[in-house]
Amino acid sequence: MTPDLLALALLSVPMLALSACASMINGRTQEVGITSDPPGATVSVVTRFDRYGQRVEPSDSISITAPGVLRLARLDSYRLLVQKEGYLPQEVRVAHRYSWWAYLDVLPLLLDLMVINEEIGGLYAFDDIHVTLIPEMRPSAGRD
Repeated sequence: MTPDLLALALLSVPMLALSACASMINGRTQEVGITSDPPGATVSVVTRFDRYGQRVEPSDSISITAPGVLRLARLDSYRLLVQKEGYLPQEVRVAHRYSWWAYLDVLPLLLDLMVINEEIGGLYAFDDIHVTLIPEMRPSAGRD
């Protein structure tokens, strides 16, 4: 085996090992931590959008009490409603960002594997969410 062929063989092993690693590590879904201040708010998924921005009707109602965890599909984005009695309801948009694992896919076989991870959702990740609720302003009893 010539030195050039040996070098190519040695370089191809780690490149193949890293291929599509974002999908292998991340998977299609992610558990996203959600907290609220004050705790105990109800967090509901009100809208889900696919990766093309098309609204997807949820098959069932998803809601949790914060602090809690929602399992979200990495390819999609969401709109959440956070509510607690005595506080103004808040809408939160949840959009994915590139996972740092995706950058390892740039090294090996570039486009082929980026496409695989794009289709599966492994390129993306969500940040945990914290919502600070604002107390409702209630009219106080007037003084005479």
